[in-house]
Amino acid sequence: MGLNLALRKYFSIGLNLAGLAPRFWEDSSSYFITVDYHYLSGHEITFPTLEVSRDILDKQLNFMHRNMHVINPKYFDKNFFLSNQSKKSSILVTIDDGDSSIQENFDLFRKYQIPIIFFIPFGLCLEINSRDGLMSRILRSFFEIEENKLSNFQVKEDFFKKVECASMEELKLIYSELLPLRDNIDPISNRALLSIDVLKEMAKDPLITLGSHSMSHPVLSGIPEKWLDWELTTSVKYLQMVQGDNKYFAYPYGFKDSINNNIKNKLKELGVEYAFSTRSMAATSNSDSLELGRIGMLNFFNRRYLYGLAGRAFEVFDKILLR
Repeated sequence: MGLNLALRKYFSIGLNLAGLAPRFWEDSSSYFITVDYHYLSGHEITFPTLEVSRDILDKQLNFMHRNMHVINPKYFDKNFFLSNQSKKSSILVTIDDGDSSIQENFDLFRKYQIPIIFFIPFGLCLEINSRDGLMSRILRSFFEIEENKLSNFQVKEDFFKKVECASMEELKLIYSELLPLRDNIDPISNRALLSIDVLKEMAKDPLITLGSHSMSHPVLSGIPEKWLDWELTTSVKYLQMVQGDNKYFAYPYGFKDSINNNIKNKLKELGVEYAFSTRSMAATSNSDSLELGRIGMLNFFNRRYLYGLAGRAFEVFDKILLR
């Protein structure tokens, strides 16, 4: 992982030094880059691909504020490429997973007036003693048992039906049986996520737009139809409850094979206009608006690295690696 992170850092710096990110022949108003944060930390970094420390975040946001056109999602629509007259590289800032560290460090976003889309896995933010909250934790735990990831769709369908039809007492028993079996625990399961009440208050902030990130944060392409429908429609219900914006969605994990046309069609039916993956693609007027790219932010500050990032360096990086 250390070598991979080093390659990512210096690849972006190298392309910027060579005048290839931003490309010297390309109009910067013809595309924008979306970046993605997860967890913020004032302490030791545990997950190098997911965490950014407070002091690095401060430097990154200051750089964006001074050197880039930061897109406000509250005013973003399909006419962006017709109306964007900025000569600076444009950037959209997103944050995934509803982590409490975002609230603790949001003063930095206010300091530099950086607007964000905050994507929430709503089921994991609910109280565990609520039905949807407990169901979400059970479904999350199911995929943290390694062998279940390889189960066929019928096994998953049967499991979801069992959970959906269970009483609260039965759900508690299922959860207690699953917990000790987990052998591949996702970082999100060990994080303190924000409550629905806190999210309602955050949604009132003019810099914050809330979007859906499903209920239990599964790989959506790996679950059967009824489970998928529950993840999407139920998350939209809670998004409306907290006054979020239904046109934004982020795919859990977001790699290429986690997205398919069936999922995109269901999102479209639910009113989603812009859905984000984790593939490092710039957005252009020809982009699929239901499969927009994002670049994960690292715990690293270097001016040329950030200029390269905003100049499509990681789109080239992913193409070289066939991702």
